[in-house]
Amino acid sequence: MFRNYFYLGRTAFELTSELKNFEIVDIYTQEKDILFLDVTNSEIQKTLVISTNPQIPYYYVKENHKKAKKNVISYFRDSIPSKIDSISISDKDRILKFETEGFDLFFTIRGPKTNVLFKFTDSTISSFKKTDDDYLRSFFVEISEQKFLRNKNDILFNLFDNKTLEEIQNDKRINRRIWLEYKSKFRDDVQITQILQVVSQIFDSKIRILVDDELAKVDFQFENWESEIHQSQVYDFNESNLAIAKFISLHHKYSIYSRTESDLSKKIEKDLAFWSEKLNNLKARIELGSQSEKYSLWANLLLANIYQIKKGMGSIVVEDYSNGESIEIKLNPKIEPNKNVDHYFEKSRDEKINFAKSIEIFEQSKAKYLELKDLQNEINKSESLQNLNQIGKNLLGNKSKEKTKMEDEKIKYKKYIVEQKYSVFVGKDSESNDRLTFNFAKQNDLWFHARGLAGSHTVLRIENTKEVIPKSVIKKAASIAAFFSKGKTASLVPVSYTFRKFVRKSKGMLAGQVFITNESVVIVTPEIPKDAEEIYE
Repeated sequence: MFRNYFYLGRTAFELTSELKNFEIVDIYTQEKDILFLDVTNSEIQKTLVISTNPQIPYYYVKENHKKAKKNVISYFRDSIPSKIDSISISDKDRILKFETEGFDLFFTIRGPKTNVLFKFTDSTISSFKKTDDDYLRSFFVEISEQKFLRNKNDILFNLFDNKTLEEIQNDKRINRRIWLEYKSKFRDDVQITQILQVVSQIFDSKIRILVDDELAKVDFQFENWESEIHQSQVYDFNESNLAIAKFISLHHKYSIYSRTESDLSKKIEKDLAFWSEKLNNLKARIELGSQSEKYSLWANLLLANIYQIKKGMGSIVVEDYSNGESIEIKLNPKIEPNKNVDHYFEKSRDEKINFAKSIEIFEQSKAKYLELKDLQNEINKSESLQNLNQIGKNLLGNKSKEKTKMEDEKIKYKKYIVEQKYSVFVGKDSESNDRLTFNFAKQNDLWFHARGLAGSHTVLRIENTKEVIPKSVIKKAASIAAFFSKGKTASLVPVSYTFRKFVRKSKGMLAGQVFITNESVVIVTPEIPKDAEEIYE
């Protein structure tokens, strides 16, 4: 009922008494779809808040509002201060008119076209939310043919005087909620005097706000009216301004915690699809088996035939001494023969570690998948929104804990997960680099930077200091650091890395500038590795 035509008329008449002769001294926005007008009478300052959100349009006067210090857009400075004369409502539609010395403000509640429009004393027109110029012009032509009513008697006279019962029944201002209330009070044939009685209650009764905690619903109505919800809390108000302020507060409160069954189901289905795909990939990887022995064999075969390998060769065919079969082994033509041998020994060690990790991650992923299936079953059985809210908290619980634990990474840094386990963080600018290195990184985290080139600081988080980090992970973190450097387009880039505790900053150094000790250098291709998953939070 807070959007009902007659209730809006009531608010207009009550606020005229409160705001008459107040001056509008500032007009601005600092939230989407909400316009703020600071008003004062030299002794008291208040703020008129107008919401143009089509789903919940409202306006009320707020005490002690604080204007934001940034992200504020101001309007019509040349037309203020301007003294308020009256607030009235159109005789045709939900259009509220604020008459002031310098301009007329029109709050129009029209579904998607809900807006605040202005007409100034020099006849120029404008709007709060961007709108079509033709619509703007046609609107002011339309209202020029309308009357604006200033009190309850004017509205009732306009609605009932010389009107037939059929005309009154077809008047769009009498909405479904009013007819429901009429039927609850009067069982006989519709009569004009009885309709007048119900409409008059909107102006004269206490405003009642009912709350159903279990369903997280709020109903806005009037004293002694039938409620559409089971109330667990009741609030009564004599003044419309206090009532709408309380209603908006409760509406926002329940909007924050409410999650519908549809929303949760979609979230669950999306997460289940993600974990299902991950499980399938891991299962395929595990069924393939560890390739550690194969790479170890290749390394030993290359070592046994190293005299045949020349730098520049892309591959070599050798005999497997265990079964006499020929094997073709790929080589890196850019490196020395012994480096190719080392490469396959490293791959053998890394494969052994990665295969064990794949089994571990598979079990963790399977547990997560089954947990989601249980939540999905709970949603299907749930009969109250309160229960759905709890499921929603369980669903988002782990992510919420992670965000609390690592709030600094939320916006300030890019984050990648390498080899499904290791977290790599990348600074976004010079100040972000400093925060990443000196505020966020731990002493035993590995720190990377393209050697001799401008670029982002990059940190590989070390959760277990006793763990030997695979060289493949170090190379992938280095590749990411090279990718976010001036050497991004080069084929190969040298990257320095060391423990964070060996990174220092001297007094007078600019943001992002550091010096390091105990560095190691790895040469890598600048890229985001194929198995690196960027995390958006």
